[in-house]
Amino acid sequence: YSLTGDFAVTQDADLVGSLSMWTVPDGSPKIDHDEHALYALSPALMANERDQFPSFSIMDAALAVARNGVKRLRLLHRHKLVDVRLLHEAISSSTAPEVIRQIADAHAFSMSWSNVPDYMHPADLHALARKLSTRGDCVHFAYSMNWSASVFGTNLMDYVRLGKEKFLRLLKMAFHLSRAARELSPLRDAFLAVPFTNERNLTDAFFKSQNFEQWIDEWMFKPSFCGGPVQIGRDGVRASEPYPLGRLLSVLCFAWTYDMEVSLQCVESKGTCPSTEEVSALVKQLQKLQHLSTC
Repeated sequence: YSLTGDFAVTQDADLVGSLSMWTVPDGSPKIDHDEHALYALSPALMANERDQFPSFSIMDAALAVARNGVKRLRLLHRHKLVDVRLLHEAISSSTAPEVIRQIADAHAFSMSWSNVPDYMHPADLHALARKLSTRGDCVHFAYSMNWSASVFGTNLMDYVRLGKEKFLRLLKMAFHLSRAARELSPLRDAFLAVPFTNERNLTDAFFKSQNFEQWIDEWMFKPSFCGGPVQIGRDGVRASEPYPLGRLLSVLCFAWTYDMEVSLQCVESKGTCPSTEEVSALVKQLQKLQHLSTC
């Protein structure tokens, strides 16, 4: 994002840009006109920075959040606790057994699937995920941006059949509840004027927040698709609230594991760069884990 101008290029050694943008081949589609660095960062983490430093603008807070992530990764790398290996392969539950074995043997504590659920049937995804985490003690993370397209009740037009009077009453209630929730946004005081948005966006956001569990229970984690026992991190399943700097109304985030001995708990990140003491404690913990896994 430094290259796009979202973040000003400075002399700070810890600030990095999107170097991959230099390698985009000719003919590649352009970046969406409203894509920006702020959309890729958590509004809650930016709000934390502004709480600690009241003089921070949104850009100051965004830069601090990005730097904190880079600093943490750099500190872990300095202690040789991060090993980056790039593997470019096409796999499924029925192909590339050697690649599947290689990944499974890594005994990952977590796997991130990005928004693969938008493009892969749950049964196929679970079959593959199980094979990649056969050693157990692994938590899978994913999100969906298209989930609402297949869930009835997430769109204002789904309620037209109620009749004009009930429809207008529901529309008014959804609009006011969603607007009230938006006014509680952690970044509500960061703007000089109320950010503009279409009223239908606000009502749809409310309907999505009330119906996402249908998609979780009756599609993504439908028992016949899971292929066996699965534990869903219920406290962490959430449809993200819309905020003025984002483009999507509701991204549905969720986590799960096939290891019934793992306890999934939702822990809020502090969003700050770890101190030297915290890094040292983390190093000791990871070294202990490495020793135990070796034993």
